[in-house]
Amino acid sequence: ISSDLATFEQLKLREKFAEQKYTIAQTSLDRARQDLIKQKLFLVLVVPPNFPEYALFPERGTDMLLSFVLCFILWGIASLISASVTDHFIA
Repeated sequence: ISSDLATFEQLKLREKFAEQKYTIAQTSLDRARQDLIKQKLFLVLVVPPNFPEYALFPERGTDMLLSFVLCFILWGIASLISASVTDHFIA
């Protein structure tokens, strides 16, 4: 009986260690879940993104028209200057 009692005591000791390891693992799992919930709170969207239905800029038609008008004005100024220079030296 004494040998069985010693074996039983060893089994009880192993059981107590296993219970302690299980409690530590359970506590660690609970902490990890709480950390995950805290991190998940940072990923919550405050306002969902919305995409524009049409582009406001660049306005291609207006830009092309302004470029054409500017080039026409610059061409007019350059032709007036060249006409003035040729008129001055010829006359």
